[in-house]
Amino acid sequence: MSYIENRVRQLIEQVDHSHDEVRYHTLRTVCLLCDEILQFEPNLLNILIQQLPRVDSSARAENNYVRQLMLYSIGMLSQGREDVAKQLVELSNQVNTRELGWIIDAIGNTKVANKSTINWLISMFNKFEEDEHDYNDYTDHERVCQAFAKLGPPAAPSATSELIKRIHREDRRDGLDDEVLRTLAAFGPAAAEAIPVLEALVAEYEYFDINDEYDYAARALRSIRGEEK
Repeated sequence: MSYIENRVRQLIEQVDHSHDEVRYHTLRTVCLLCDEILQFEPNLLNILIQQLPRVDSSARAENNYVRQLMLYSIGMLSQGREDVAKQLVELSNQVNTRELGWIIDAIGNTKVANKSTINWLISMFNKFEEDEHDYNDYTDHERVCQAFAKLGPPAAPSATSELIKRIHREDRRDGLDDEVLRTLAAFGPAAAEAIPVLEALVAEYEYFDINDEYDYAARALRSIRGEEK
């Protein structure tokens, strides 16, 4: 056994430590180094899933950070794993608003675009509100949109119509929701349903420039038409 393998083994053993402080610090380290540790510990995903219930985010502020890291790592390590995506959806019924946001992120990271996951994300448009809303930088649906963007074209048939409903946003100067437009762009040609709506924006907004790479509506239209490089 190499020195690195030995150190990884020792670290993994600490994950199950009886002292909460040691366990939390170990889990934080494991999550921050999960890609490297996975090379030596193929069972890392199951270890994190088993430990998640033992990290009580209500006990101390730092535990929030540890749980966020764990959910992020679980999502990244679970790409294509429908069973894990299902567990995350089930967990969403037992958490507060902040943790629900982390689960939405994790679902996106799994890239599982089955009917159950997509329907759950669509329901989050109405059930989830951002904890920290900033009219200059954030959208009401930012996390849900980003999760759909990560799922990509397979999510488009079910999600496009829901995104179209949310293109307009009254509190923005241009009246448009940039995150929705970015998600439609991520769907590409699979979001063809949105073309008439985006083309209508061209006629409605005189400043709209189809060749402007910084115009999210333009980028979405080009991407859906298959013109985006």
